[in-house]
Amino acid sequence: IFIDGLDEIDRAGAEDTFTLVSLVKAWGSLSEVKLCVSSRPEQPFESRLQDFSGMRVQDLTERDIRKFTHESITDNFSPSRTTSVHERDLSGLVDHIVDKANGVFLWVRLVVSSIRKGLIESDDWNTLTTLIDELPESLSELYEIMWIRANGEHKIYRAQAAACLGLLLYESDISCMDLVLACKPSSQRSLFGGGKVLTEGDICRHFRSSCLNLLSRCGGLVESQDYPD
Repeated sequence: IFIDGLDEIDRAGAEDTFTLVSLVKAWGSLSEVKLCVSSRPEQPFESRLQDFSGMRVQDLTERDIRKFTHESITDNFSPSRTTSVHERDLSGLVDHIVDKANGVFLWVRLVVSSIRKGLIESDDWNTLTTLIDELPESLSELYEIMWIRANGEHKIYRAQAAACLGLLLYESDISCMDLVLACKPSSQRSLFGGGKVLTEGDICRHFRSSCLNLLSRCGGLVESQDYPD
């Protein structure tokens, strides 16, 4: 039996966590059952499940997370071009993100998006570290922040993002062109409404810019390499 994310239980009452841990311990004591569970290192789970063998995911993923974080920041923002942040500061940012990630790659991916935005806006070292500290460790809370930053209260942005994510839940192997046509009716009107001559280059540029715009609405949760050339 594999159970992922014990810490994500809906804790309507204090007894819910106790009941969950008791159930896990009961299953773990059965001779014919092998049980593997995962959780953030929260005290209720660590203290009551400490008699079972375990490992920390961050001990296995730290090297890859560090590599991803370092490349994501430094590949696009050379210290020589970032006047307010020095090379040692970028290295410190990487350490800070890795330490707080607890081995969760998706959390790192979303946080790196925020840091890159801060670097573009020339935020200083203290601002960037404060930004990391203020970001919640819960993925749902973090994504809510990213969603609000990307879409605000604009209904059209939220509708586009919802359509994109909803479609990808059912069909992950989809081209950018199909995604744009399905989620942005304005692209259908622009390309197929008639009244103007479009070259192949015009069409490719339209799809590329529209796809990038659509993915930006998703707050960093969706990426694609399938951009029309």
